[in-house]
Amino acid sequence: MEYQGERFPDEESGFCLKSTELGGPCVNPYRIVITRTSLSGAESDDYCGINEDLATCPAVLALLNDELCDPANGDLDCPQPSGRCRELPGDVYACTYFCGLPAQCPAEPPANTCDSSGAGGAGGASGDYCGG
Repeated sequence: MEYQGERFPDEESGFCLKSTELGGPCVNPYRIVITRTSLSGAESDDYCGINEDLATCPAVLALLNDELCDPANGDLDCPQPSGRCRELPGDVYACTYFCGLPAQCPAEPPANTCDSSGAGGAGGASGDYCGG
């Protein structure tokens, strides 16, 4: 995977992604089709992934796992570099990440929005985050 155009987390490590050919259609939050050669050296293939300009896999997993955070700590309670501690509906602070569309967020509420639920965005160029 990459984050903002750079290999993430490093040149030797990676993440398991579902092949679109073998695993069927991509579903939220893994709706971005990524074409890559795998670290194992297999031929280039299409995989279901995330918006690599805005999020990392650990940040997505933190939201999927409903990891809570303390806003007094800023974003440090969440996986860095892309995890964000933000208020989600229900007055709870949880780890989330920036998004460009609701399809880049989990399919289930309260995280299935991209700054469209009225909780308001904070930070980033657009301020849009899953659950916002």
